[in-house]
Amino acid sequence: IFMDVSLPDIDGIRLSKKLLEISPDIIIIILSGYMDFTYAQGAVEIGALSYLVKHQMTPERLIDVLHSARETHEK
Repeated sequence: IFMDVSLPDIDGIRLSKKLLEISPDIIIIILSGYMDFTYAQGAVEIGALSYLVKHQMTPERLIDVLHSARETHEK
């Protein structure tokens, strides 16, 4: 799941945590427009695969994260 950290009714970290409680095998990649340590720390704490800051994302970084997601899924 690609999850934006900024959502209308709940932040992406809390929603991701709830989704992982329901289905612990999902892979979550958090997207954010914020370089915010609190959000990044929250992503790590819930076990998100990655925290990507949108304005710093490159095609190469996205491909690396997708490869990591595939490897994690195959395990």
